[in-house]
Amino acid sequence: DTFDKLAADDWRRTLPRFADGKLEESKAKVARFFDIAASKGCTPAQLALAWVHSQGPDVFPIPGTKTSSRIAENARAVQIHLSNEEIQEIADAAQSIDGARYPHEGQFNDRM
Repeated sequence: DTFDKLAADDWRRTLPRFADGKLEESKAKVARFFDIAASKGCTPAQLALAWVHSQGPDVFPIPGTKTSSRIAENARAVQIHLSNEEIQEIADAAQSIDGARYPHEGQFNDRM
């Protein structure tokens, strides 16, 4: 919920997106995402899948899931219609999240 609630040894404390008040800034953007999902009558997970699916005919989300109920929930995402404005609003919010995804040291992967 807040950076201060994380344990001192919590690995998320090393993430740039959680440092220097950035978590609080991002929470407002995530709240808007939840609002869009609520207005569509879907879960945030379904909205995320619908947004990925809206990126073009050659883009198809492949969600991981552990339960049959989540498989059914995920499948319903293809029934969600997003307007061009909603697609852009979600993209803009995602792009505006401040801070790198990983610490500098974690951005390099020699296994690729």
